[in-house]
Amino acid sequence: MTCVAVHEGQNCLEYQEDLKIRAMNDITARKDQEHLEEMIKRREAMHCPGCQVIIQKLSGCDWLQCTQCKMEICWPTRGPRWGPGGRGDTSGGCRCRLDKGKLCSKDCQNCH
Repeated sequence: MTCVAVHEGQNCLEYQEDLKIRAMNDITARKDQEHLEEMIKRREAMHCPGCQVIIQKLSGCDWLQCTQCKMEICWPTRGPRWGPGGRGDTSGGCRCRLDKGKLCSKDCQNCH
């Protein structure tokens, strides 16, 4: 699923950086920033472990790909799906089902 932009003319990272700057003086921007921070606290959104842009999962399996940096992410662990070598590197990442079929998290809904 791709990002549905609500920030025409900017990518997600540009929008979020601009929002942080505007939040210093703009009440609406500050409320938007606070809303994003609350979504992260409630685990409805997260910072991409690769580029730190805020992403959220709306539906489907627990595998996500950041539209900004293309990192593959495991939603339940909030971390990279794969190790430092990228796709297929099982030396790190969430390691879902690698240890005798054990899931990466009790909340896992198939991250691969």
